[in-house]
Amino acid sequence: MSLLRIVFGFLWLILRALLYGWVVELWRLVRALWERWLRARARERLPGRQGKASPDQCVTISDPAMKRPDPLIYDQYYLMSLGFAVTWDNPDIWLEQGGVVVPSDKLLPNTTYDVVARIWNSSTEAVCMGLPVSFSYLSFGAGVQSHPVLPGPQTVHVNLGVKGGPSCPALATTKWTTPSVAGHYCLQIRLTWVDDSNPSNNLGQENTQVGISHSPVAFPFQLRNEKRFAQQFRFETDAYTLPPLPPCGTDRHKIRTGRASVTQRPYDPVHVPPQHRRANYPIPPGWTVSFDPPAPLLNSGQEITVVATVDPPAGFKGRQPINVHAFSSSGLAGGMTLYVEGS
Repeated sequence: MSLLRIVFGFLWLILRALLYGWVVELWRLVRALWERWLRARARERLPGRQGKASPDQCVTISDPAMKRPDPLIYDQYYLMSLGFAVTWDNPDIWLEQGGVVVPSDKLLPNTTYDVVARIWNSSTEAVCMGLPVSFSYLSFGAGVQSHPVLPGPQTVHVNLGVKGGPSCPALATTKWTTPSVAGHYCLQIRLTWVDDSNPSNNLGQENTQVGISHSPVAFPFQLRNEKRFAQQFRFETDAYTLPPLPPCGTDRHKIRTGRASVTQRPYDPVHVPPQHRRANYPIPPGWTVSFDPPAPLLNSGQEITVVATVDPPAGFKGRQPINVHAFSSSGLAGGMTLYVEGS
């Protein structure tokens, strides 16, 4: 009996829709169109630009009406992801004491320095008022843990103007008292902006070490696996240094920094100029660089000491940079620039 009720109920729904259900839906459609027409007529009677305003309370503003800044710093991780050679001797981070620049490899233990970060903006249309700039340091090496700078402050706010304006670049400064234990430490500067058009170029790292040339030169550093799974690491080296800037008026290669140009799509490959290609900066002839261990396998959270041994040729004089980059299956883990000095 229940089955018959279900069948007859279904047939009745179909019959009702055929007889007068479409009339009800047609009436609803006509009423909706009539209400929309009345609203349009009312908007036309509004004075000036009020009639062009959106009736919605929340309106999404899309480009080009919305201008977005792009605060940035010399970011080794971002540049290497684009295929550029990098130096870990960051040109946008330096230390001062009494207004005098102090090389990061000449720091004394338990001594207070001024850490200065130079911040850029690639946007010519949008500024950053009160941009947060965070300071921290790592124990010297690749993939090691971060620590706040003290006495700080750890975060400084700066007003960053548009590219080419008088407030670009902006300088952020804080104070840092080095640890009482002598050693080498890596400074990190991170920028945080909610509406950043390219948040990938916001981490700068200053990481250098100097050794006096006596064959060979040993550079110990820390390597840590910060992932939740075991990883095997490998090391790559090159001798890249920042080339001198070309004179004003010289044609320069344009580098995409997160916002594509009119003719360039976001997924187009970035052209790397020859002066910034790692392949063009091999270790000089007569030099050898080895690592102990050469390809360490680290468990999650494990940290070890790796020794980089640089053997210069006999009679070397001068100052030679050696960039060391640590890679894992997850990508670039970190790096450092080693300087060998000979006299």
